[in-house]
Amino acid sequence: MPGSVSAQPRGQALDLMAALEDSVRAARSVRGEDAGGAQASVTPLRGIEDR
Repeated sequence: MPGSVSAQPRGQALDLMAALEDSVRAARSVRGEDAGGAQASVTPLRGIEDR
């Protein structure tokens, strides 16, 4: 029945950021890129922090 709660487990929870980081690391490795431990920087969008 739609909307009903099931008592059965639905699967494992995923850490999406960890999965993304692993994927990026693997893609860089395949391309022969070496990040050398460098991290990307995040630039805040104008107007977002004012909310």
